[in-house]
Amino acid sequence: MAGGRRRAPRARVVDGEVEEFRTATDLLPADADLRTALLRSDGRRTWAAEDLATVTEADEHDPTWLQFHAAINAINQQQPTEKRDTAGG
Repeated sequence: MAGGRRRAPRARVVDGEVEEFRTATDLLPADADLRTALLRSDGRRTWAAEDLATVTEADEHDPTWLQFHAAINAINQQQPTEKRDTAGG
């Protein structure tokens, strides 16, 4: 191609995938609460905020963010709901 570069076939495929993703997404309002507005995916499942509030198990193959949510929720479920008196009295 005179004066220009030809794009490799793979680059055109990637461009198409990017465009498909872009057209399938919506813009969030500037004041959106990202914790509830965004969905997270581990590649197998999509996790909404309410799902993440209840998950208590994850393994080493799960994303780190999912492992953290599960560990925190498991600890919180083990703790009593009343605060203990830590003043020693």
